[in-house]
This record gives sequence, C-alpha cells and structure tokens, in this order.
Amino acid sequence: SSARGDITYEELAPEIIAEHKLIINTTPVGMSPDVEQAPSIPYEALGGEHRVFDLVYNPATTEFLRRSEEHGAQTMGGMLMLQTQAIASWHIWRG
Repeated sequence: SSARGDITYEELAPEIIAEHKLIINTTPVGMSPDVEQAPSIPYEALGGEHRVFDLVYNPATTEFLRRSEEHGAQTMGGMLMLQTQAIASWHIWRG
C-alpha cells in the first residue's frame, strides 16, 4: 500500500533507485526456465555504490544481476542465502 511506502514497478523512477543503495529482488522473476526475464527497474540509475541481491538461485547469475553489474553495482545471487538457510536448519534440527 502507498501508506506503507510501497512502490510499483511503474512508479519506480530513476531518482528512487539513486537514493536507495540496497536493491533486493524477492520475486521469482528470472528463475529458470524464464532466465531472460528481469524485474522492470531503471537499471541505468544503478552505480558502484549500489548493492544488488537476488533471492533467485537458479541460474546463479540472473538477468537482474547481469544488468545490475553492467551498471557497476555490486551483486550477490541467492545461492548464498539458500546455503545459509540449509546450514541454520541443520543446526536447529540436529539439536
């Protein structure tokens, strides 16, 4: 909702990307088999000060990450999150 500060892709202006240095894709957009898809954001507003994280882990480098890297952003894919969750689950369930 707009009261919470939610913004749709259509409302996402380059100025908003420029002010927010952490961008996280929490959607399945770009996940195999639809690897050519990427969230519709103004990638041209990204730069070296941005950190871009994609929760998608298949493929390891998504179109979202590729486009972000093209504009200088530092990126991280979802495999690290998946591995970290697995390790935490192992410790929780193992006792």
